[in-house]
Amino acid sequence: MRIQKLVSEIGRDLVRFEKAVYSIKSRAIQIAVIVVFAPLFTLILLCKFSFLVGTRRRQRLIVAAPASAILAVIRFLVPKKAFDRIFVQAIEDFREEYYHEVANGREWRAEWLHVCLYLTLISTLFLWLGTSTAKRVFDLWKII
Repeated sequence: MRIQKLVSEIGRDLVRFEKAVYSIKSRAIQIAVIVVFAPLFTLILLCKFSFLVGTRRRQRLIVAAPASAILAVIRFLVPKKAFDRIFVQAIEDFREEYYHEVANGREWRAEWLHVCLYLTLISTLFLWLGTSTAKRVFDLWKII
């Protein structure tokens, strides 16, 4: 149902854009509007189309846990002790809240939580890398 609504919305957008452009009297202004707004309009249509394709792909029953890709990268970069101490609790809290939102039908909120988790994990990773590097430099400086 949602996919059909999105397809009809894309069609209406195309018709509205075409009517608006061809209602302009001057041919030069018509061409200018098409040249200026066509890339933006194409980008919007591509975003809607990617959402359309993405919703079809989400019909799978078995999927990877949220944020599993970035966790693999963080596990590779960070020692196990630091990973367990810093990142595991944030992941567990996120997944609990994420599944709660999905179960209640608030998919937009679940997606927003997903984005926030990525931002949090990336900022925490850079902060950890910075403090870890500073600590090692300080330890080397003490030795000298």
